Amino acid sequence: VIITLPTAAVGNWNTFCRDANFLVTVVAGASTTIRSGASVTAAAGNVTLDAVGSCIQLTAISTTQWYGLIVGTVTFN
Repeated sequence: VIITLPTAAVGNWNTFCRDANFLVTVVAGASTTIRSGASVTAAAGNVTLDAVGSCIQLTAISTTQWYGLIVGTVTFN
């Protein structure tokens, strides 16, 4: 499953979880990154929920950055 985030607007949020044996990939828009702690995607990069039970809650903290709270295993690309 590939999900493209909407345009980042401060305060917007989305939560994505993987509950079956297939990959879930969340893609940032052009010139937008996804960050959690020291991990950050490239502009227009993505995060992949690697294991069943993994979740990421994303909140737009600016018009160019989503910040994620993570449960489980996530890969930043």
